[in-house]
Amino acid sequence: HATVALDRYASFSLPWYDTADKQARIAYQGNAMVSVLNVVSQTQMVAIAPRWLANEFADKLALQILPLPLKVNSRTCYLSWHEAAGRDKGHQWMEELLVDICKR
Repeated sequence: HATVALDRYASFSLPWYDTADKQARIAYQGNAMVSVLNVVSQTQMVAIAPRWLANEFADKLALQILPLPLKVNSRTCYLSWHEAAGRDKGHQWMEELLVDICKR
């Protein structure tokens, strides 16, 4: 397995490797998901990556994208801001955009 370094703040990979058994399967830890995908493209390793990012690099790196063979964990995300920002039209647009993207 190739992952984003588990000790990095907000590591994408950490929720998927939450036990010692799962962490023992990790052969490579990169600093960024793009470097992880690059390593996967040149080896027999596998990685769990956001679908949009894997799709972006699939042709360039000749990646084979497969569905996860396990129950998908979910992550709770929060948006917070000062109440005055909630009345700003630009902020409202950004909020709607982020919520839409996160629902995908």
